Amino acid sequence: MLAIWNPPRRRTVRFLGATFLLLLLRPLCTPSLGVEVTGNKDDSGSVSYDSHAVGGASGVRGASGNWEPPVVTPFANQTPRGELAKRLAASFRRLEETKYRPENVFLTNAQSNYWPGDTEGRTVLALSLLSQASHRPPRHLDEILRRTPERLNSMGYFGDIAPEGLVDEQQLSSHGWVLRGLCEHYEWSRSEATAQMIRRMIDNLVLPTAGSHRRYPIDPDQRRHGGSYSGSRRNKVTDGWVLSTDIGCAFIFMDGVIHAYTLFPSPELKAVVEEMIDRLLDIDLLAIKAQTHATLTGLRGLLRYHACTGDKSLLKAAVSRFALYKSYGMTENYENLNWFGRPTHTEPCAVVDSYLVAAQLWQATGDAVYLEDAHHIYYNGLAAAQRSNGGFGCNTCLGAADGVLRQKVFEAHWCCTMRGAEGLARAAQYGYFTRGDQVLVTSYANSKTAFQLPAGELVVEQTTDYPTGNSSRFTVVSEGLQKNVRFAFFVPVFTEFEGLFHNGAPLPVDHDNGFVEVELEPDAGDEIEVRLRPVVRLAPTINKSFSKGRQTVRYGPLLLGVVDADGHAGPPVDASTVRHRGGREFVAGGVAMRSLYRLLSPDLQKTGDELLLLLPSDGDAE
Repeated sequence: MLAIWNPPRRRTVRFLGATFLLLLLRPLCTPSLGVEVTGNKDDSGSVSYDSHAVGGASGVRGASGNWEPPVVTPFANQTPRGELAKRLAASFRRLEETKYRPENVFLTNAQSNYWPGDTEGRTVLALSLLSQASHRPPRHLDEILRRTPERLNSMGYFGDIAPEGLVDEQQLSSHGWVLRGLCEHYEWSRSEATAQMIRRMIDNLVLPTAGSHRRYPIDPDQRRHGGSYSGSRRNKVTDGWVLSTDIGCAFIFMDGVIHAYTLFPSPELKAVVEEMIDRLLDIDLLAIKAQTHATLTGLRGLLRYHACTGDKSLLKAAVSRFALYKSYGMTENYENLNWFGRPTHTEPCAVVDSYLVAAQLWQATGDAVYLEDAHHIYYNGLAAAQRSNGGFGCNTCLGAADGVLRQKVFEAHWCCTMRGAEGLARAAQYGYFTRGDQVLVTSYANSKTAFQLPAGELVVEQTTDYPTGNSSRFTVVSEGLQKNVRFAFFVPVFTEFEGLFHNGAPLPVDHDNGFVEVELEPDAGDEIEVRLRPVVRLAPTINKSFSKGRQTVRYGPLLLGVVDADGHAGPPVDASTVRHRGGREFVAGGVAMRSLYRLLSPDLQKTGDELLLLLPSDGDAE
C-alpha cells in the first residue's frame, strides 16, 4: 500500500497542532560555510534571522494567530508498548549495567576529562525519565542520590572551587545536567533532599556567576576549534573564563538553571537567567562554529523561559534559530554536525535535543511542519543511532563527504547513552496532547493511555503498523464521559489520508493544517481507525552547505538506502517501483533497498550496516 508523491494538496481540516515553548536566539550569520546568510540587528544589538532565508518553516501549514498550545499527557497516564517499549527497556538495561551503578558513576576530574558532575547528572536525568516512561522502579537511582551529597565539594557542587572571578565553562555545562537531573527527580518525587541539593547549587554555584555571563567570549578569534568526541578545556583564561572546545556549552548550564528557576524562583536567579539569555542572543553561531548540541540545549532553555514569561520574542527567535540549525547543522538523515561548519561526526545528544525542540515548537506554534520534523528525526536520527546494547553512538555526517552513512563510534557511553534515554522517554510522552475535551494524536505507536478530560475519563489502546503500513486503530477500553470528545489525528504531508472509521463505518471529517478531526461520544469497546498510506517520493537534500546535486528516496517518514551499492553513485531508482517487502526491506525495480530505521537487533554489533542513502539528482525531486 503506497502512494507516489505529488505536490501537497491544500487540505482543509479543523486544525490542531502543538509544540512546547521553544526558544530564542538571534544570531549574526556570516558566510563562514560558503553560503551567505544575512541577519538583522534590532534596537538592542541582538541579531535575528529571516527564517525563510535559512530554510525555516514556510508557514503554509501553520496555525492561525489565536493558536492555544495543548498540554502533553503525563507520563503516569501513558504505557508504551511494542517497538518503543522495547527501546525503552533496552536503554534501561544499559543504564543499570556496571558503569552506571553507584560504586562507579561518580568520577574524578581526570576520569571525566574535566566535566565534573556530567556523567552523574545525565544518569540521574535518564533514570528519572526512564522510570516514569516505563513504569518500573530504577534499581540504583535512590542509592546514587543518597551518595551524591558526600561526593560534592564543601560548597555543594561537583569539582573544584574556582578562585573568585574565574568561571570554568565545562564545570558549568556539566552542572546543567546535574540541575536538570535533580529537577526532573524533584518534580517526580518531591524529595526534600533533592530540593536541598538544588538550592545549594543555586546559592553557591549559579548566583556567584552573576556578571560573568556578559563577558562570555563570543569573538570567533578567541575560540579554538579543537576537541573530539568529548570536548576539552583550554589551559588559558579568557575574560575570566576557562573555555571549552565545545563552543557554547555554557548554555547547557543555562537550560538547567532555567529549569531550577521554574521550581525555585527568586529575583537574583532571574537576573542571572536573563544575563545568560542576553549573551546567547548576541552569538553568531556560524562564525563561531558553535557546538550544535549546546545550541539546541540552549534553545530548549529559552523555550522553558518563554513558558514562564510569555515573551513572544523568545518564540520568534527560537523559530529563527531552529531554521538555521536545519539548514546548516543537520545532516541528511536528521542527525547533526557536532559543530556548525565542522562535519566531523554526529552526536545523539544533539539529535535528542532537535527532536525535543521540534515537538515543542509545534506545541507552541501549531505549525505542523515541526511535527513532520519530529517524525523524521525520530525514525532516521534518534532511533537509528540506538545500538544493539541499548546505548547510543556517533555516525559520520551523511552528505558532507559521500552518500553512505557509517558508524564512527559504536557507543558514546559517556554522554549520548544517557541522553538517548531522555529522547525515548519523551517520544513515549509526546504521542498525545490534550486541549480541553480535545485529544490530539501527534504520533503513532502501540500504547495504552488514560485521558483525564473535563468530559470525564477515557482510556484508549492504540495498535498501529505505522510507519510502513497504513492502519492505526484506537480501541476504547473504558470511558466515563459526560459529553462528546473531539479527536484530532495528525496527517503528515508524507502520507496520504485514506479515511477515518468508527466501528468500521467511514466518518466525514474536516482537515486543515496537518490534522483530521471528528467529534464522538465513544463507548467502551468502540474502535476508531485512521488510515494513512505512506507516500513514496524522491526528496531534495536539506543541508545548504553540502549535498547539492543529490537526493534521497523516502517511504513515508523513512529514508531508504541502496544495499551493497558499488561506489558513491548507486543505480538509478524509480520511485514508482518502490515496494515494501516486510520489516526494513524494500525493492525498487531490481534494486534492493533498506530503511535506515530498524528495530534493535542483536546481530547489529560493532559495525552495523552501511547504506547508500544519497543518490544523484535527476531533477525530479519535489
